[in-house]
Amino acid sequence: MPTHDQARTIGRAQVGRREVATALADISRREEHDVAKAWFDADVAQQRTAIARHGTRLESDRAVLSQGLADARAVLAGH
Repeated sequence: MPTHDQARTIGRAQVGRREVATALADISRREEHDVAKAWFDADVAQQRTAIARHGTRLESDRAVLSQGLADARAVLAGH
């Protein structure tokens, strides 16, 4: 028989006190150590590196996409 902290219904999310306490502790540690900012900073650094390495290709891809959007707008405007 399941305990109070265990799921009682298959297919239905049941969360016990232990899971809630763990989640709250996790959130507290993430805030304490500013994890979101660390992830953001790491992501920005990776994006800047990718732009530095592949900037010409990215600009070319942007131009192709922009032209495709312009063509689609022109077709839609004609209807």
